[in-house]
Amino acid sequence: MNILFMVAFRAKSALMSAVYRKALVLSNATRREKTVGEMVNLMSVDVTKLHNVIPNINSLWTSPLQIAIALYFLWMILGPSALAGLGVMLLLIPFNVILSNKLRAYQVSQMKNKDERVK
Repeated sequence: MNILFMVAFRAKSALMSAVYRKALVLSNATRREKTVGEMVNLMSVDVTKLHNVIPNINSLWTSPLQIAIALYFLWMILGPSALAGLGVMLLLIPFNVILSNKLRAYQVSQMKNKDERVK
């Protein structure tokens, strides 16, 4: 896990450096097309999103494994009653999807407002 944090910090530094270097050599025509807010977003928000994803990349394979092991142990302790917990988890998936979609839409509108404010 510590290695992934180091990779994330190095990737963030490299990407911010690349965006900054590119911003310094933009032509006037391109500067008219791209706002300062978009460049600030690239350097702060978008790079930080990538920085936050890298340490959690192991969760893609460890989470299903942890759920399977937990369900096995619950089955060993509770027997068929463990299926009730599994059922509740499965029933809450649509709620979780709806909630995350609303949160994403809110974040997009928030970023647009921030772009307008920085212009």
